[in-house]
Amino acid sequence: MEEFLSKITFSQFLIFTTVLMMLFLFKRKKKVHILLLLIVTVCLGTEMLTNFFIINSIGFGALYSISAVIHNVLWFAVLFSIIERLRYLKILILAYVLLAIINFLFIEGRLQFNVYSFALGAVLYLIIFISENIIQLQRENFLFFEKNESLLLYTPLLLFIAMSIVLGFRDTQLSDKKIIYGLSLYDLIISFANILYYSIITIYIYREKKLEK
Repeated sequence: MEEFLSKITFSQFLIFTTVLMMLFLFKRKKKVHILLLLIVTVCLGTEMLTNFFIINSIGFGALYSISAVIHNVLWFAVLFSIIERLRYLKILILAYVLLAIINFLFIEGRLQFNVYSFALGAVLYLIIFISENIIQLQRENFLFFEKNESLLLYTPLLLFIAMSIVLGFRDTQLSDKKIIYGLSLYDLIISFANILYYSIITIYIYREKKLEK
């Protein structure tokens, strides 16, 4: 137990506190809130299982690959729920999951993190996000950008950017080089991204609670 607790990182503690906060503040009747709770729960579960795998010398490439696909699918659901285009959601999810399974079984495999599946999800989200913003601008619907939900839609983009930077250096020693206070470039980027990621989710839920009053 002590060894498990010693493996807990700042990012994992941040995820845990976000889950606790959401359990107290989220609205059970609001679909976006339920999806957000699922997202942070998946993230927390992934981090806890990773610690368990590390302690027991088990590879966690497959865990991260599966978690990334679930994470992307849930953010697709959040995006389409907010922009109210749910009729396209099932088609997108089915196509994406099918390609991810093919990649997992036959291309990148089960031993390493499936970069292609993660990147595909990020690109699809970005394309839909940008397209929707262009549509709203053409309609001169500026109120769309002032909504609390619009802030939320930027959340996964931060993580996608951070992961892109990390994966860009994955085959070099630079990502493991200690930069400051014994932290590597990887640790700094991921920690910074996580702070922004979970802070935006927290701000969104807090604003929703205030708007309810």
